[in-house]
Amino acid sequence: MRALGDWPCSMESATIWFRFSTWFRSCAISAEPPPEAASVSSQHVVLRLRDGESLQVGSFEDTAEASRWAQEIVRQIASAEGQSTWPFFGNRYLRPDTIVSVDLVEESAEKWLGSSVRRSWAESQS
Repeated sequence: MRALGDWPCSMESATIWFRFSTWFRSCAISAEPPPEAASVSSQHVVLRLRDGESLQVGSFEDTAEASRWAQEIVRQIASAEGQSTWPFFGNRYLRPDTIVSVDLVEESAEKWLGSSVRRSWAESQS
């Protein structure tokens, strides 16, 4: 037996190791990174209420469409305030003063599909 560095080994195992490590390094060097997956996202129009609740009132593929819808929602809220009525969103009549904001929220197509317990745990880790 011969010693390779501090590790005793046979010439055959050293040759095999050398060939493997050379092959492995050449693969690592020449390997092309995998292509990035196209990230598809959607825009949601969300009403934020005074009590912290959020109510989704629209979902769009395009940011411009979502923005136009959000502006229409704002007009409806302002009109309801001026007419002393309550606007109707998400199968609910809402007092205009309970609506804090109209938000555009981007949601990635990569959604968490695990349980709510695991989702809460994952959110606490980030």
